[in-house]
Amino acid sequence: MSVLELSYICIKSFILLIRMVKIEIKTKGMHCTSCEILVKDSLMEAGVDKVEASYKSGIISVDFDENKISKEDIIKIIKLEGYEIE
Repeated sequence: MSVLELSYICIKSFILLIRMVKIEIKTKGMHCTSCEILVKDSLMEAGVDKVEASYKSGIISVDFDENKISKEDIIKIIKLEGYEIE
């Protein structure tokens, strides 16, 4: 087996280990852009890959790797910041 073939196998194996998920969570209690920033910062610190929050709709969209953080942990962080989950 060549070095190129081994590299391909390693990269392919690594990619299979990543379990990216996108969820949308409906919340209550965000009233302004500062609320959005607070949620985004807390979730990014916890290890999610991308966060979009809208105080107008109450929806928080989160892209994350299930190997790094769980949906339950994300919900827990949002609740700890003082927001309710609908």
